[in-house]
Amino acid sequence: MQVNDYVSPLYTGREANYAKKSGTSTLGMDDFLKLLAAQLANQDMMNPSSDTEFIAQMAQFSSLQSMDSLAKMTMMNQSTALVGKTVVVATYDKNNKLETAEGVVEKVTLFGSEPVIVVNGKEYLYSNVMEIKDPSYVKPEEPKKESEKESEKELETP
Repeated sequence: MQVNDYVSPLYTGREANYAKKSGTSTLGMDDFLKLLAAQLANQDMMNPSSDTEFIAQMAQFSSLQSMDSLAKMTMMNQSTALVGKTVVVATYDKNNKLETAEGVVEKVTLFGSEPVIVVNGKEYLYSNVMEIKDPSYVKPEEPKKESEKESEKELETP
């Protein structure tokens, strides 16, 4: 029985494409239980495995699934909060050159393993967001130097 590496849905960019192209699949609870049943069926009867080991493995797997679900939920919540905000997104073109685009997030699609945001009518993975801008932010003015203050006073006096 072949066992593949666990591939988190939080992989992004080239890692996710590699996992999809190579046919790597994720292990779920069903796969884990099949492995556990095979392990029990094929164990040495003279030296049986301890049930505490299996319980510990199940608890670890359950914990991993919970963390993965929490990470997905967090990513979904963060992505929906971007609607109406200005973002900078980046992708790689066919020549592996980084391309960036800036625009307002029009909508978020929550179908699939990772949220997809729409900026300027084009879809991007949430993981492609490089920067989030606040349009109401105004950069504070730098304090004026003494020479600038004097020149302003000269212009004001007739």
